[in-house]
Amino acid sequence: MERRPSWLRRPGFWILLAMGVVILAGACLVLMWPGTVWFCPPGKPYVVSYARPVDPVFSPDGNAVAYTWREGTARVVPAVRAPSSYTLTESVSVHWFAVGQADQEQQIALDSVDLRPDGVLNYRIGVQVRFSPDSKRFAAVHPNGITIIDLETGTPVQWKLAKSHFASVAWMGDDEITYATSQEGWLAFWRRRIDAPPEEAKLIYEEGWDYSGPQRQVPPYLSYHHWSPDGRAVLFTSPTIEGKDQVLLNMESGEVTPLLSYLYEHHWRPDGGAVVVVGSGEPDEPIDGSTLLVNARTGEVTDLTEEIAKTVGSPDYVGLADPCWTADGKYIILTSTTKTTRSSDPRVRYKHTGYVIQPQPWKVILSIDGHFPHAAAPGWVLHRPGDSYACRWLSYDGVTTAPADDWSSDWIWSPHGRRAAKVENKRIVIIEPTLPPVAAP
Repeated sequence: MERRPSWLRRPGFWILLAMGVVILAGACLVLMWPGTVWFCPPGKPYVVSYARPVDPVFSPDGNAVAYTWREGTARVVPAVRAPSSYTLTESVSVHWFAVGQADQEQQIALDSVDLRPDGVLNYRIGVQVRFSPDSKRFAAVHPNGITIIDLETGTPVQWKLAKSHFASVAWMGDDEITYATSQEGWLAFWRRRIDAPPEEAKLIYEEGWDYSGPQRQVPPYLSYHHWSPDGRAVLFTSPTIEGKDQVLLNMESGEVTPLLSYLYEHHWRPDGGAVVVVGSGEPDEPIDGSTLLVNARTGEVTDLTEEIAKTVGSPDYVGLADPCWTADGKYIILTSTTKTTRSSDPRVRYKHTGYVIQPQPWKVILSIDGHFPHAAAPGWVLHRPGDSYACRWLSYDGVTTAPADDWSSDWIWSPHGRRAAKVENKRIVIIEPTLPPVAAP
C-alpha cells in the first residue's frame, strides 16, 4: 500500500493551507466589494455618439405627427468593479409634419431657448409634446420652459420659470394650458391662457413636504403626471397623502380624490370624462388587485373588480392587463389572465382572454381567447390569439377578421384609432389599416 508523503501527514501543513485559503478569500472579497477599485486602474476613455427620434405623438385629428429628436455624445471613463463616469452633452429638438408630407417637416431646437446656461438638456428628464384639441398648436414642455408652436406659422411662444421646474403640460380647450411645476419640497398645478402674462396664471392646487426625507430620492419633476385628453383632470402621486396616494385632481374645482396605493395601469376615455385605473387598493394587495372606473368630472368611483371576477368566472384568476377605451368611448377592452395546468405537465401556465365590455350598465360585448392589445376604428379590436405573436383585426361580432401583419407593440396610435406611427431606422413610419365598416353591437 502506497504511503502519503510525510509532509502531508504533518498538522502544520494543513493549518498553513487553511490560513492561505482564508487570506486569499479575504483579498478577493475586498477587491470585489461594490465601489472598490483597489489595484484596478480605469480603462481608456471613449466617446459614444447617437442621434435618434423618440416619442412620436399624433394630433387629435390624426393628421399631424410631432416627435423629439435627441442628438448627443457621451465621454465614458470605464472603471473596473466601480461605476463608470461619463460626461453627457445632448441637444434636443422637436420635429413635426403633416401626415403624407414628411418631406416638409419643420423643427425647433429646444437648446436654443436656453434650457440651461450651458444649452444642454438633462437627458433623464423627458420632453413632452401635447397638441391642442383643434390640432393647430402643440406645447413642448421641458424642465425650464414650455414652448408653444403654431403649426401654420411655426412661430414659437416661450414660457420660463426662474426657480422651479415645469413638470408636465396639457391643453384645456384650444387657448388655455394646464401644467405642473415643482421645486424642492413643493408641487403645484396651474391654469393659464396662452395669450396671458405669467402673473395671470391661476394656481389650482399645491402641496409641500419635508424634502430632506425619503422623497428627496425621487424629485417630483421626475414623477409621472397622467393628464386627461381634455386637460381637466390629472392622475399623480401625492407626496403628502398617506395610504392611497395615487390621486385624481380636478383642474376646474381643485378637488382631490384618493384612488389607489399603487397605480399599475390606466387609460383615459377619449373625451377625458372618465378613466379606468388598475392597481393596488391597499398596500398589501397585488399590484393589479383593483380595477376602478373614475368619473373625472365628479370624482365618483365605481369599483369594477367584482364584476370582472364574475365575468372571468375562474378561481385561478390572476389579474388584468392592457385596459383601453375604444376610439368611440363606448367600451373598455381588457385582457384577463388565469392560471392553468395540464395533467401531463405540472408546470403552471397562463391563459389570456380578451373582453370588450360596456361598463355602465355592465355588459360583455365580446369574449375570446387571446390578448386585446389595442382598439382601432369603431367596431374593431386588435386580437393576438392564444400564445401566438401574430395578430389580426377582429370585429365585435367575434367572426369578421382582417390581417394585421404590420402590427407591433412599438406602434403609437392616433386618438381616432385609424393611424399608427413608430420609429424605424431613425425615421417615423406611419401605417393606416384598411378596415371595412362593421355594424355596431
